[in-house]
Amino acid sequence: MKDVSLFSGTHGLPEAIAIVFVVLLHLWKRQMLISIAGGTICYMVLVQYVFV
Repeated sequence: MKDVSLFSGTHGLPEAIAIVFVVLLHLWKRQMLISIAGGTICYMVLVQYVFV
């Protein structure tokens, strides 16, 4: 989140979606590693395929 520019590109939208996904996944499963892996996969899919 340190280098996310809110004034260019997609305005931090993939990062925000991934953060919400991590929080929801953690509240559902209560497993730290699943939350981290799921958030990373979610972010990479968003950046590579959705927000091209």
